[in-house]
Amino acid sequence: MEEVALCTSLLCLFLCLGVSAVCAESASAADGYMTVDLEESRAMCRGSSLTSNRVWIQPERPVLLRLGHLPNHDPARVEQCELRISAPADYGVSITINSMNLDFRRNQFTGSISCRDHVRFSRPWDSFMAKALAKVSDVFSDRSDSICRQNYEVDINRPELYNVGKTANIFHSTKNEVGFEYERGSDRSSDKEFTIVATAFRKTNGSCPDEYIRCGIKSVSYCISERLRCDGFVNCGFPGSGVDEEGCSVASGTMSTHTFVWVTLVLALAVFICCLISCALRCWVPAQSPAHPRLRLWFAPPSRSPADSRPTSSSGPVPAERTHLSPLPSYESVVGQLGGMQSPPAYKDLFPERPVTPPGADLLPLRPLLKASDRPGTPPAAPPPAVRRV
Repeated sequence: MEEVALCTSLLCLFLCLGVSAVCAESASAADGYMTVDLEESRAMCRGSSLTSNRVWIQPERPVLLRLGHLPNHDPARVEQCELRISAPADYGVSITINSMNLDFRRNQFTGSISCRDHVRFSRPWDSFMAKALAKVSDVFSDRSDSICRQNYEVDINRPELYNVGKTANIFHSTKNEVGFEYERGSDRSSDKEFTIVATAFRKTNGSCPDEYIRCGIKSVSYCISERLRCDGFVNCGFPGSGVDEEGCSVASGTMSTHTFVWVTLVLALAVFICCLISCALRCWVPAQSPAHPRLRLWFAPPSRSPADSRPTSSSGPVPAERTHLSPLPSYESVVGQLGGMQSPPAYKDLFPERPVTPPGADLLPLRPLLKASDRPGTPPAAPPPAVRRV
């Protein structure tokens, strides 16, 4: 049974590695980011005041807005949510859609998209002129279009970031606040999902301060914290940017939770198949005797013929008296080990009034064996004939 125990141990090891990797990755993401799951924040989404639905972010601690990532919650129960994402003073807010799976319909003739579930972002403006320009062109608009995507996940190695249209994946505001809106359509399917990253950045005219990296904008310097580099999320949410994750996938050697879970399951399945093959080869082996071509279980003892039942040695069969490894103990030693019991009494001690006869005295004497001529009633035998001499 050693093979079965070894296979069970390997399977448990791979499963433990998979669970620990998922937990470790989730813990590392929770340590670096503040996670807001809309399924658990429905009370915040329905807040009426500006402070009840406000989410604060820090330069070293961005926010993950998620939907459909909790196993015991139905994302379809979240019908609407409005949040205010705020950063410290002198900071802006950058939004990046890392993944999204929302319902929409595409017109087969014009190719236009009609969102049924959508996400929308907005930025505050302080002047009347900015609001007037927003009405003229979408470039100056203070609100993004209704965004919806299906089975989308940003490519970390080569991110394509753009902020126009219903399939935009970035949005930013130089003010320290961004509005977030989510609205569910009539579809109540449970496969809705999105992960949105909100990062605080600094806008400078020169180089970035120490412990900050530049997001690659030519005209101005948008700077984010150095700690956010190569963390698996695009934090430089600006057109043509995403430099915080360039050249990091190979160098850091990171692996997503989905990929690691699949790799662990494939390895566990491979070990399980190898164990089945090993057990099959061990359990069904041909018998040692060529005269009986049958199969036997590997854990069953091999059958032996009666002739081979006695042990043998190089000089021949071993006698029966030599089969014991050690001589049997005497009767007195066994009785002594049982608590000092006395030996059974003698016969003369049990029956003293009866004389003891010597051995064989009560047996009848045997008569001598008579010859045939000595038996009574037998005629005498004839004398032998005389022999004549010539």
